[in-house]
Amino acid sequence: MFQNAREEYYNNISKNLKENNYSSRKFWNICNKLLKRKIKTNIGDIIYKKKIYTKDQDKVRIIGDYFADQVTSDNGLHDINIDYSHNFISNTKYTFPEVTKSMIDTIIKNLNINTANGPDNISNKFIKETKDCLLIPLQYIFNYSLLHGVYPKQWKLSNWTPLHKKDSIYKRENYRPISLCNNLGKILDKIIFKSFYDYLEKNNLFNKHNYGFKRKSSCQHNLSMMYIIFMKI
Repeated sequence: MFQNAREEYYNNISKNLKENNYSSRKFWNICNKLLKRKIKTNIGDIIYKKKIYTKDQDKVRIIGDYFADQVTSDNGLHDINIDYSHNFISNTKYTFPEVTKSMIDTIIKNLNINTANGPDNISNKFIKETKDCLLIPLQYIFNYSLLHGVYPKQWKLSNWTPLHKKDSIYKRENYRPISLCNNLGKILDKIIFKSFYDYLEKNNLFNKHNYGFKRKSSCQHNLSMMYIIFMKI
């Protein structure tokens, strides 16, 4: 009985993957389970310049400095000039939409209450429960932001936490940062993203070989296409 249930479980996974019924996140969660990968959330003592750091303050500083170094400007030494103009059709113009209460309402209804808070400590649960009181002030702030090209400074801040990715937990380069942004700012981000995405899709501005960050398309589709190409070689 257990053998049949196990076989049926894997058959269902295979069927859903073929029919594209899984999101990218769920796809990789399944891969991790099948490969028996364990996600490590603890931060070990950090060894840096032949010295061991055990205090949280020291580990945050050392790992934070490493993350900051990764985004430091290199003065254009690695700039690559690529002409993308041939990928775009002419006579297309994008303008930010006027944000309506309906837009905000739709996004708030779909917020995940389990998402971590940003620096302002305003939770999605609080936003959903006070939605009716927030629609008008948020509509004003969002439209003012888009009209004048400004973004609230508070929403630019985020809390970051290091996530261990591979190999030794004692090396700072084996971690990557996860940013926890303010939830109110993310509502505006979602509105802008949807508007711009719809514009690109409507005007056929996506490259056909672009698999990432597209609806009904992700890295597993790219892997599948590579597999097909390799099999033809």
